[in-house]
Amino acid sequence: MILVLAETDFLFEKVWRMFSQYRKMTYNNFYDRWRLSSKAFLIKIHAEFVGYVLITTRNEIGYLILPGWQNKGIGKKAVILLMQKVKRKYYWALIDNNNPFSQRLIKSLGFKPTAISYSWNRR
Repeated sequence: MILVLAETDFLFEKVWRMFSQYRKMTYNNFYDRWRLSSKAFLIKIHAEFVGYVLITTRNEIGYLILPGWQNKGIGKKAVILLMQKVKRKYYWALIDNNNPFSQRLIKSLGFKPTAISYSWNRR
């Protein structure tokens, strides 16, 4: 399996349509994150797009792997390639408490927990 990061020249709308069904975030949140990214790459295996990885101007790494391609090491390889392509002094990632797979991925790359985040939603 050959994994390639393709620097995205896709319009935001196309990427949103490709991945929105797998995201919990709203269109506006997704757009804000995409707009803040200094580098965004689509992850390709052969000719098929299987996800994306990005890094924001604030050094936050984000990624999404489509369900049929998860748990195959693709996310880890994509983050490693991203860190090789976009060299920064430090990187960080915000991982949902209910996503143990992503927590395991990011910890396997040497990331350490540094904060606890709290949120409150009006119901």
